[in-house]
Amino acid sequence: ILIGAIIEKSPADKDGRLRPGDELMSVDGIPVAGKPHRYVIDLMHGAARTGQVKLTVRRRIQPT
Repeated sequence: ILIGAIIEKSPADKDGRLRPGDELMSVDGIPVAGKPHRYVIDLMHGAARTGQVKLTVRRRIQPT
């Protein structure tokens, strides 16, 4: 799952670490590679009920 955009004033926007282009690898330790988009969204909504979600992402480093 690639992050396309960060919604303004969302928790991800306020946190500042997630960026467009990041690839979501897991949600609270549950791998999401190859999973349907709806499954990942439902997983994130469920995890967010606790007030915290641990995301593991992969970021491509741009050459300078």
